[in-house]
Amino acid sequence: MGTLADIQRQRNLDSQNCWQAFHNHRAAVTDALCSAASSTGQRLCVLGAGNCNDLDLQVLGKRYAEVVLVDIDSQALAAGKTLQNADPLDHVRSCGGIDLTGVMDVVDRWTPGAPGSDDEIDRCIERAKAFAAPQIGGPFDVVGSVCLLTQIIEMPVLALGPKHPRLHELIFALRDRHLQMLAELVRPGGHGVLITDFVSSDTLPELASIPEDRFEQAIGEQIERRNFFTGANRIALFSLFQTAPLLSPLVSDCKLMRPWRWTLGPRTYAVSGIAFKRRS
Repeated sequence: MGTLADIQRQRNLDSQNCWQAFHNHRAAVTDALCSAASSTGQRLCVLGAGNCNDLDLQVLGKRYAEVVLVDIDSQALAAGKTLQNADPLDHVRSCGGIDLTGVMDVVDRWTPGAPGSDDEIDRCIERAKAFAAPQIGGPFDVVGSVCLLTQIIEMPVLALGPKHPRLHELIFALRDRHLQMLAELVRPGGHGVLITDFVSSDTLPELASIPEDRFEQAIGEQIERRNFFTGANRIALFSLFQTAPLLSPLVSDCKLMRPWRWTLGPRTYAVSGIAFKRRS
């Protein structure tokens, strides 16, 4: 297995030519980010932009005075801008090579066969909690995290294995810090949007065929049955924004978006979003 960054680069390459498959998902994501702007002339930052297949850069470039795309994969950002003819848009700026967890270099040294010791995991958790938001020109009027959370959650799964006794502890530390960092990058009075996939057809085979008028109800039933990616339960995430000690004082006006479907290759995903306002 390559490094975590190598794995992400390969996934971006694998989906680089899947522009059409992202159509409905891209429309939902772009609409959510455009709706978060409260006026013209504002600045948008997108965390986890990847190859930008889930972003309509032409639409966002017209809605915002500046769009900052952030990802670990510089090549994917460049390819995404080229595909969408966004290179001439000098107000669409890329920030590549950025680890948005602060611990990727540590977790990269572990494997399920040789996981970190308890002391190493302790230090990794403390480092993740203390990780400062990257210097990318913030704070911004609007910040979106786009299907990045489950990639962050997957890091410790790949490094420790799905049965490691401290897996969930590390997952939750990384998740909670990501939510806090998302809010910290928003200027006071600005808006943030968390968009994440939370269940797939791997564990819900009928996901693609659920009637649209029953979709949200059916997804709610699956959450009650605990069928969701660990750390990505949309209801639990919404609760964190309202109750978590380090997060809730930063945000207000939280809204849970209606879920939608995203089909990519053999899998279908359920995706949802949470919009919030940064407290003044």
